[in-house]
Amino acid sequence: MKREIHNLDITLGPLHYHLQAHDSWGAGLLDQLDERVACLAFSGPAHRQVHIARQPIDPAAAEAFMAGILPPELATLVPDRLPTHEWQITGNDTTLLTWQHADTSQVFWTRSCDETCPSLSFNLPLDLLFHDIVQLGGGIVHGGLAVFQGHGVLLTAPPGGGKTTAFATLPQDWDLWSDDASLVWPDANGIFQVSPLPTWSALLGVNPQLERIVQWQVGTSCPLQRILFLEKAERIKLIPQRPIVAVYPLYHAFSEYPSVIVARQPYRVALFRAAAALARAVPTRVLQLPRNCLFWPLLEEELTHGRE
Repeated sequence: MKREIHNLDITLGPLHYHLQAHDSWGAGLLDQLDERVACLAFSGPAHRQVHIARQPIDPAAAEAFMAGILPPELATLVPDRLPTHEWQITGNDTTLLTWQHADTSQVFWTRSCDETCPSLSFNLPLDLLFHDIVQLGGGIVHGGLAVFQGHGVLLTAPPGGGKTTAFATLPQDWDLWSDDASLVWPDANGIFQVSPLPTWSALLGVNPQLERIVQWQVGTSCPLQRILFLEKAERIKLIPQRPIVAVYPLYHAFSEYPSVIVARQPYRVALFRAAAALARAVPTRVLQLPRNCLFWPLLEEELTHGRE
């Protein structure tokens, strides 16, 4: 019998969240997280206190919901006096809603339907994470992350563009941290860091191959040293890109992760600025790649000799 967890600290890149369950559904969600995600402990206060509970949307209260008014049932979960109006409510197709307000670090993460609703293999507060990482000048990148001797390399490509094939040839002295989604942000010194996020198909539970990843290391990070845009070609070639040319594909990569697509509209300017800063700070390459071609030694030479 699984134990019920009612409090859990989780590190997501540079962000520290304290999650608190207020009912059995919330405790079950934390059980899933504790099993599938390496919830790294942190010292000091959390950036967010996230309260998790089932909160069905009453049709009679739909007008108040649309107006961003906090339901009394949620307000009573927190001892602090909270604002009642101007709550930002975001959600997705899993029927999970995030309630956040500019004047408080208290957040509500609720389920808007009953137990018969479908659920993911495990859930992360992606709407909240997206909002907070954008405020730090970063974003969620639709791209895989490989690491060589502490150097992070991001690979991006359109669907069917070769990411999966490229990662299948990864040498043993490289580490695969994620194959489809990564968290990118600048630290206090303006150096971009990168952390892995679970692949969307892992959250949906539709890719058995990803079951080999027992726990996702979402709190682990390293400096980002290279960004590669994969293209299929007859011959292997690594082509440096000027920052002004790299901005658009980086902005596109910042904008196409599934949970970001539905929430990105208010953040378009911030995402473009993040893409521009990233293009200036991190060398980018177009990697023209034949099928099943081993290109990692070429990258190792670049990273080892520090070539820009």
